[in-house]
Amino acid sequence: MDIRNVPLSVYGSYMALAYYKDDKCNFRGVKDEALYLKSLRGKSRSTPAVCKILPLIDGQEADFTYEADLFHIEINFAGGCIKICFDGDSRIIFKVEGEKSGLRLDFMPSSEYEYNFTLGTKDKPYHIINSYKTLTKYIVKSVNGQAILNQENSKSLLGSINSYIDVNSLNNDSFICVIEEIPTHMIKPTEKEYSYEASLEETTKKFEAFYEAFPKVFPEYEEAYKNAVYVDWSCTVKKFGSLKRDGMYMSNNLFQGIWSWDHCFNALALANVHNELAWDQMMVLFDHQDENGQIPGSVSDSTVRWNFAKPPIHGLFIEKMMKKTELSKEQLLEAFDCIEKQVNFWLNFKDFDQDGICEYHHGNDSGYDNSTVFMDDFVAESPDLSAFLIKAMETLAIIAEKLGRDMEERLWYERSDDLTKLTLERFVREEKIITYSGLEKNIVESQSILPYTLVILGDRLPKDLKNKIVNDLKNKFMTEYGLATEATDSPYYNPDGYWRGPIWGPTMVLFIEGLEECGEVEFAKELTEKFCKLVKKSGCAENFNAITGDPLCDKAYTWTASSFIHLCEKMNKY
Repeated sequence: MDIRNVPLSVYGSYMALAYYKDDKCNFRGVKDEALYLKSLRGKSRSTPAVCKILPLIDGQEADFTYEADLFHIEINFAGGCIKICFDGDSRIIFKVEGEKSGLRLDFMPSSEYEYNFTLGTKDKPYHIINSYKTLTKYIVKSVNGQAILNQENSKSLLGSINSYIDVNSLNNDSFICVIEEIPTHMIKPTEKEYSYEASLEETTKKFEAFYEAFPKVFPEYEEAYKNAVYVDWSCTVKKFGSLKRDGMYMSNNLFQGIWSWDHCFNALALANVHNELAWDQMMVLFDHQDENGQIPGSVSDSTVRWNFAKPPIHGLFIEKMMKKTELSKEQLLEAFDCIEKQVNFWLNFKDFDQDGICEYHHGNDSGYDNSTVFMDDFVAESPDLSAFLIKAMETLAIIAEKLGRDMEERLWYERSDDLTKLTLERFVREEKIITYSGLEKNIVESQSILPYTLVILGDRLPKDLKNKIVNDLKNKFMTEYGLATEATDSPYYNPDGYWRGPIWGPTMVLFIEGLEECGEVEFAKELTEKFCKLVKKSGCAENFNAITGDPLCDKAYTWTASSFIHLCEKMNKY
């Protein structure tokens, strides 16, 4: 495993280990090329590096190489090695071997209140790390070695200007050091018999049990599939603070939190595999749904952001989950209540002229942050939004039927039909799909794939329009690896332009599923194969160069992993 791209972590943990070179990589706030401990707390997102991990020989920093797999890291240097793994989800074990070998934890203080101190007894001391830059705290304890805090305090005496802990053997034998996270203000060190081998075995067993629940895939995708499951597993944190359920973060690199459409793809990948966890992923944002029906743009253990709404794909994805697994009556009731409130939020607060067509108030609201749909104005009307609301209304009707609510079933089918008619009248002109910007509703000369998301309406679309969408997808957007997000011949196409060119996993899922609904099964199969081959080639990156297939941005992103997992399962059924 390449820990420069995929940090080492475990299910439930708010800690990760990663090797980074500089600030331009997947990690903010690091100084040098090195192995780092990082915090996954949402409040740490801007500066997640807790400490730099360095091997020592006779008290001096040593040159080293490293190897890593899904469960441990081994640092090798002349005369010794350091083995690192997790012990549970709150502790990291370091086993240091080799004569005169040691371990340095450099905490790189960078804020006024950064300081560390020693507690315990003379015989059993331990050190408290007040990592103010990450707004987290830790315990460092050597089980059978000697850990010494070296620190120079600032003139203000409010913190330190440098601080590191050197851990060495007492008698040249191997020794163990433990870092334990303090979730709030203070805890005592966990007292137990530490065994590196036992901790590594336990971590391995937990992941293998999680992985074995997933369906088998074609042999050519097995390695990539297991790595994708690992990305999802290792990015899942335990419930704490603002997270009322265990939650799958978007990444252990740059996106420490759960964004409010990303999570739907994670829920779908888990459905009919880990059903309880799947439902928790779908509902984790709805735990914060406000009185108007809006859900936050993102949430973590320590942050809730309301600035953006993200697209209302949730009803559509609950319907997809229902096709994979049976929901309980309690889940159906919960889903109906949440989706009804969400639909009404958009209808009441995102339709400023009350003409029946909702609008986005920023590209971020659409999920396609910098799409050319928004190049003329932040406010835009785009048919994908109406399509998502139509599918949400359909889902409400389906759930109402399951609950025996006949009147509500008829109501929501009628409303979905009415909105379908209005959407086609507004956004389709002579088989061309158009979008509008601003209060004046000027036509946007965009060549984004975003408006083509109408494809999710399937048989609700006229045959000629379906054919037009298919032809445009094949001739303007399709490459060797999938669907570009901006037409490849567009003057605005940018190979590393975020939503102005690169291939994204969620786009692929939405269009593949929509094409199936339109009866274009062979085309859907072709796109599925393209994306699966792309992930096999380039990993679970946030997005990909549409022409070369190279990975872009965050290199270990859960909705990409989940899109791949879902589409691999689909490959088995074609």
